[in-house]
Amino acid sequence: MVFINNISRSHFIVLLSNHTIYLNRKRDEMSLHISSTVEIIHELRSGRMIILVDEEDRENEGDLLIASEFVSADAINFMVKYGRGLVCLTLTNEYCNKLGLTMMSDRNRSRYGTNFTQSIEAACGIDTGISTADRAHTIKVAISSDTTPDDIVQPGHIFPVRSVPGGVLVRAGHTEAGCDLTSIAGLIPSSVICEILNDDGTMARLPDLISFSQKHNIKIGTIYDLVQYRIKNESIISRIGHRNIKTLQGTFKLVFYKDLFHDKSLHIALISGDPRETHETLVYIYKSISIVDIMDVNEKPLSFNNALKNISNSLSGVLVLINCQSIDNNNISEQINKILNSEDANNVNINSLDSYSCGISDQILRDIGVKNMKNII
Repeated sequence: MVFINNISRSHFIVLLSNHTIYLNRKRDEMSLHISSTVEIIHELRSGRMIILVDEEDRENEGDLLIASEFVSADAINFMVKYGRGLVCLTLTNEYCNKLGLTMMSDRNRSRYGTNFTQSIEAACGIDTGISTADRAHTIKVAISSDTTPDDIVQPGHIFPVRSVPGGVLVRAGHTEAGCDLTSIAGLIPSSVICEILNDDGTMARLPDLISFSQKHNIKIGTIYDLVQYRIKNESIISRIGHRNIKTLQGTFKLVFYKDLFHDKSLHIALISGDPRETHETLVYIYKSISIVDIMDVNEKPLSFNNALKNISNSLSGVLVLINCQSIDNNNISEQINKILNSEDANNVNINSLDSYSCGISDQILRDIGVKNMKNII
């Protein structure tokens, strides 16, 4: 259990989990080489190529990325010559549906769930389809506003990848990042990406990518920063109701939040006292798979009822329960009331929080009005 004292809410996201702390520390060490999302958006809007890096516990790779509407034969040639990876076209659901693109496999078993569609080629205006000019032309045709399914053929030499709705807030991949960044930049929500390999064919990692960026004068951005940018600038939850509830540990205000990017997810805050005051508020953050987790008494490090007791005994406290998927929206209050007043209610599943979960917690605490807090993870 980690105790963190006197934390302002604005620093909450980076302090919620060891994983997030690690990423933030790594960012500090490399800050001279990493550009902010705002800078990356400016680069893309200006037609320049960037390098985008994902998290170390994911693919841990860097991709060359350019907005699709600025793609050219020279840009494709640079990717092929210096990136050495697979040239892909990131597209939103809407564009994929418009082009009638079907998935490459009905059963996606790839490690990171990359949503490849069938490869494509422009139906007209190309030679063999493999030259950099042909590939750039195919991309231009695919993203054109007046393109129909008849304007492309399959298979081909360009590999579209379908972004999931919600972008990096749902799946923190290069596919989603490419569509998100170009959309935020006010461009067609599509990008061309290509993994960067070292001279010996191994995957380029961050130190290699920094050298690459300096050699070619290309800025580096991170998907992690993009996630934080969107969390800061967009609402990802919506308050849908509240009520007071009596429990074995006292009376709490129960607030319900709908997840705007995960239809089946519901988030809950139990509040004691007034967290808007300047005194320190005791905060517990739990990530739950289902209501059953609250009832599970096996191998859990912290009692659920003890958390409620601690909050009830403090001047003010908040318990945030993330991702209550198994709650029926038709009788939320009754189900919560039954669980909280059960003698068997013990623990929720305390998982390490990903960036999205941290963002949910931050926005809930912001909505509640928490100013200063003691966070218990």
